[in-house]
Amino acid sequence: ALWYYPASKEADGPPKRFVFTFRSVVYALAFLFIFCFSEHTKIPPLHVYLEELTKMFPTAVAELGLVSYYLHKYGNTYEHYPSKEFKHVLGLLLCAVLISLIVSLTHFWLRVGLVAFTSFILAIFFATGAGVIQRTTPFKGTNCGHATERHWPDQWQPYAGECKNIVTMQGLGWGLGMLQLSCISQCSSDLSSTCFQSVQDRPLEDFTPFNSLGRPCSGLPAAFAALLSNRYCVLFS
Repeated sequence: ALWYYPASKEADGPPKRFVFTFRSVVYALAFLFIFCFSEHTKIPPLHVYLEELTKMFPTAVAELGLVSYYLHKYGNTYEHYPSKEFKHVLGLLLCAVLISLIVSLTHFWLRVGLVAFTSFILAIFFATGAGVIQRTTPFKGTNCGHATERHWPDQWQPYAGECKNIVTMQGLGWGLGMLQLSCISQCSSDLSSTCFQSVQDRPLEDFTPFNSLGRPCSGLPAAFAALLSNRYCVLFS
């Protein structure tokens, strides 16, 4: 196959240790600076960005490494994969991871509603990918080191050595799906607080509703009318 590169003996050796160099430290500080600061006047607290950085981004990078490794190792044809479904789910996870990384790096330029909508789509993608891997593969977290190749189905026997990596890829998929749901919850909280705050700060004469008798409404009807007429409660505009 055109894109198939057999694994070499060097690739099976122990992984190289990360070495701290001046370049790596500069890259890390530059990324942290860009990620934590924006040109907006209302900048969220630094711990909000650090929390997302320490959860979403490293998990997505780890998933990207595993998915791209298998796509590069087994190529773009079906005969090198145990099933077509497994190959397709790798493509789905690759797409979801790339979008997740792009949104994570540019979220301070995006509107909260767009981030929430994208997180909802990505949560579906990651959950689907992890679920397909769990259903189609015989590998589990408890049997990778206790079973031999003859215990697996015929099409999965050549991939017995990849048991731990495939299980890890599945776990990262579930984790990314949960992190996307957490992001949706945070975005919903931010949207609610923003809408009610803008209603509270808006002048009363701008949205004072009147009933059928021409008298100003009061109490709960006025509050609902103020919320619905608030021009700031728009997700994507």
